[in-house]
Amino acid sequence: MPAVFLRRPPAVEIAGTNWPGKYYVEEINYQNYSIRVVDPGLNKGDCLSTPLYHLTSENFSYGDPYEWPYYWKFRTTALMSCSKQINVNNLFIPIIPFNSSNGGNSSSSSQSYHYALTGDGDYLQVGDLPGSCTIGKSIFSEMGSDLEPEIRSMSALQDQILLGIKLSFLQIRCIRECRVKGENCYMDYNVNSVKCDDPDAC
Repeated sequence: MPAVFLRRPPAVEIAGTNWPGKYYVEEINYQNYSIRVVDPGLNKGDCLSTPLYHLTSENFSYGDPYEWPYYWKFRTTALMSCSKQINVNNLFIPIIPFNSSNGGNSSSSSQSYHYALTGDGDYLQVGDLPGSCTIGKSIFSEMGSDLEPEIRSMSALQDQILLGIKLSFLQIRCIRECRVKGENCYMDYNVNSVKCDDPDAC
């Protein structure tokens, strides 16, 4: 099913070969050819909401108008459910899941505790995960600035997740300037430029 982007307002429809669902467009940057999209299931409140759809780099194929450049940094947030309460440190953030009215801290025998583990998507480690915990859903979002304070609360985590995901549409320029003429196209994301190459040239 093609992706549908919902800008606030107006609504904009953009096809994506393997993209699930609908997304809100929060920002379009024509200088670096990027678009920032947010899953409509995400919102800020007393509970931690989760995405309706699971969008990863694997949803993008060669030739799609939008790309997730492999070297663009992103944040991974892993949601955990634990049968025992763990000592909260800089790694684990206590959360209240959206589908749990009491945050899982009930007095029943099935009592569970919920935490989030978040960090750089390339370096996030789960090796120190307590044995009483299991990993549930993972959420991907823009990494944000290196100058931003470390995330240590559910409120700060919500703000980070609501940044959404930044994608590149430099591919569209590549199609318009090169491929429509039957030429090869090379994209340079560092300077946001494209270079056309005639395959029949000497």
